[in-house]
Amino acid sequence: PSSSLEELYLGFNRIKFIPDSMFQRVRNLTHLWLSHNRLSTPLPPGLGQLASLEDLDLGSNYFTGTIPTEVYGLANLRTLLLHDNILTGSLSSAVSQMTNLTILDLDTNYISV
Repeated sequence: PSSSLEELYLGFNRIKFIPDSMFQRVRNLTHLWLSHNRLSTPLPPGLGQLASLEDLDLGSNYFTGTIPTEVYGLANLRTLLLHDNILTGSLSSAVSQMTNLTILDLDTNYISV
């Protein structure tokens, strides 16, 4: 069952893992803050299920790998903070389709444009 939860703030909690299935239960989220934890997996593709998401802060973790294609499909996203991780690869041209995006912070990663 999906929750009516709209905002979830879990920063500074030393969280190490979030199951991809969690995103199926919180599909109404508009704000998700998971910054300053110890998340060290690739970015979960399940983030793409959060169609209402407007603000996503995953900064200051240890995320690895590339930005999943599903993230570029978040049409309502205004703020995407991925700074201070270990992300690699190229920024997809699909970012230009994120027309509501006003803040994109990829500082201190290994991403090329």
